Amino acid sequence: MAHDTALFVYGSLKLGFRHADVLSGAQHGGAAAAAPFTLVRYGDYPALVPAASGVVHGELAFVDRGLLATLDEFEGCPTSYQRHTIRLIDGRAAQAYLISVEVARAYPPIPGGIWREG
Repeated sequence: MAHDTALFVYGSLKLGFRHADVLSGAQHGGAAAAAPFTLVRYGDYPALVPAASGVVHGELAFVDRGLLATLDEFEGCPTSYQRHTIRLIDGRAAQAYLISVEVARAYPPIPGGIWREG
């Protein structure tokens, strides 16, 4: 299958992080950033949240439909996270896992828009 879906990852799925192996079948597309978004600490993980301003830094991965289905299950989509099409700061579109602004209010923000934990 073609790796035709761009996916913006910003947390434990990034290269070298705790769950990077889940993306072992992906083609990596390098560093990417999305705006206007912010990150919150959603339990032990970050969550991407639409915001009035802010940039979140992450990576781009290109995945096929089978891997996307696996990722939906891994991310608890649509219960824990919801997958949406977002716009990256360079104008490209990508899929990303988000939580709603309403849910995010209960969680502390992550300064700087960068998840640094494994």
